[in-house]
Amino acid sequence: MNITFRQMVLLTLQLNRKAAANSTYAIVAVQWLNQTLCFYRSFCLVDREVLRNRHLRVAANVSGYAKKTTLHMKEVIEKIEILKKTSEHEIASEFRKLLPEKGNEISMELRAESMAFDFMENYTNKDTGWGTYFGPMIVWNNGDGTSTESPSIRLVTPEMMEYWTRRLNQTTNPILKARYSGLVWDFSKPVLNSNPDFKIGIEYVKSLIATVESRNYRYETDLITKIKRATQVAISLNATDLIEKAKIATIELENEIAENDKPGLWGFSFDILVGNKKVNLTAEEEEKIIKTLELRFEELSNEPKLNPWNAEAAAERIAEYYRKKGDEQKVKEIILQLGKAYEANEKTGNAMQVSSWLQHLHKIYATYGLNDEANAVLIRLRELGPKINEELQPISSSFEIPKDKLDAFINFMVDGEPKLIFHKIIQNFIPKKDEIKDRMFGQAKTAPLTYLIPTSIQDNKGRVIATIGSLEDDLDGNLIHELSQSLSFQAIFVRHIFYKIITDKILDVNDFMDFIEDSPVFSESRKPIIQRGIQAYYDNDLIVAIHILIPQIEEAIRNLIELAGGVVLKKNRGGGFQLKTFDDILRDEIIKQVLGENIQLYLRVLFTDPRGWNLRNDVCHGMSEIEFFSFQSIERILHVMLILGTIIKK
Repeated sequence: MNITFRQMVLLTLQLNRKAAANSTYAIVAVQWLNQTLCFYRSFCLVDREVLRNRHLRVAANVSGYAKKTTLHMKEVIEKIEILKKTSEHEIASEFRKLLPEKGNEISMELRAESMAFDFMENYTNKDTGWGTYFGPMIVWNNGDGTSTESPSIRLVTPEMMEYWTRRLNQTTNPILKARYSGLVWDFSKPVLNSNPDFKIGIEYVKSLIATVESRNYRYETDLITKIKRATQVAISLNATDLIEKAKIATIELENEIAENDKPGLWGFSFDILVGNKKVNLTAEEEEKIIKTLELRFEELSNEPKLNPWNAEAAAERIAEYYRKKGDEQKVKEIILQLGKAYEANEKTGNAMQVSSWLQHLHKIYATYGLNDEANAVLIRLRELGPKINEELQPISSSFEIPKDKLDAFINFMVDGEPKLIFHKIIQNFIPKKDEIKDRMFGQAKTAPLTYLIPTSIQDNKGRVIATIGSLEDDLDGNLIHELSQSLSFQAIFVRHIFYKIITDKILDVNDFMDFIEDSPVFSESRKPIIQRGIQAYYDNDLIVAIHILIPQIEEAIRNLIELAGGVVLKKNRGGGFQLKTFDDILRDEIIKQVLGENIQLYLRVLFTDPRGWNLRNDVCHGMSEIEFFSFQSIERILHVMLILGTIIKK
């Protein structure tokens, strides 16, 4: 399991050695800032040197410790040599027990053994990997733009590579042989800057196959990973006999471990062998793999073993097979049968669950070009909308603001001449992207689950209009959602300020118009329209005010683009030109240069992003219910009008 901590766990260690033997070593104490998700017993090898704790100076009897460690290492090696149903993690745990808590240098041999079995095989994260098959077990963010990895390839030395080669020749345990030979094969280029010995690759493949064939391993899913790796390396070596052995081992492994309700334990024969031109798969072997998948699909897509998700794992492979064969009719039959399986399962779920399943089914139909079926799913999703809204339960929270502090803030905001008041309103309520991001990361530390689970956003008819992924996968989506919530919170203060402005007659419509008078983005012909919209707000006619002012803001921002030399038109299908969408306009680099990144993001969240308020699209497409036309909406619109009023032409 590869764990990325993303600021949740921090382990720092200073490795500070002196040259003289049997000397005192300065070691920095290991500091756990947060032990959440950390499974390391007492020590972790890292390459990032960061001083966090006090120095602990302990006189070390290195020679005595080394003798003791060597003796214990021999015992551990003898023990793991005969372990049954084990894994690399368990082997690493045995060696880790020998690691000193403090005061002693770790021998190269112990360091090599401990690191060897902590490396993660089949490492797929390109951002934190080294371009190798093996990667770090753990990577976490230091909070200063750097990251720490453990174990690290930077700690692998030529001496360790030589040690692993010796151990490869000493052990008879295929798990150990596979790990030692695999590391030497994988790390020769990055560590030694030389290609690995061909014989090491051969030994690596043989050991992987032997591990799979013996079944002397703790986890069946890891056996699948190992036989896949054996096939890949055997092909790279063009070792025909080993490719054949890997093929046979793959088929036999799946035949033995496959269970319908565990889709991770079947289908890998298809993935590894079918369509692989480097593997000599006979027609009989291929037919048996396909027939087995078809039988599994038939069982899983019907009662009593109905399970559409597991059925899909089989259907995708079978459909891929027949699509490559050019049999589109067969593909359609498979996907339609899968659709029926999802429909048959609907009786087990509530409206929200069924909606989620149907959205997934819609994607499947669209992927395979079944447009009529996909459209039928959309109709059913629309019908489910009201039921979903009925199932949703409101979640609320309350907080207290001392009245004297609130009054003091409001009085400060409305004090002064009109221009000063407007500038205070502008500056205080522009959301700051970096502040929002910092707050979001802080909340992710204290409540990580909130940012690990994807979120679906539904409209008032229960239709999903946007999805926000996990924080790691969808930073932009989470940032927009967080900013949107921040705007809702600020609306309390904005409402009090504007309420006082109007009720105490501090500012009137003419003050608004005077403030935007000199801005070049508002053309003279549009100012009477804008004045009518602001007057509607003062008259509490919010429906009219919102409908008038949003289009005027869109026009003003188009004017800004053109004044800065930008383009607001694009070709249409009729051979002419049409205006770019408002969202395209707001993403223009000119907006970022003139208004800044904070305001650019603010405008997108407010007007065009479905993960935010999306005011423009909801109003102009007639999707807004009566409760949408609120003071919260119109006062943010007025805030934007004021921002645009500050633009001057140089």
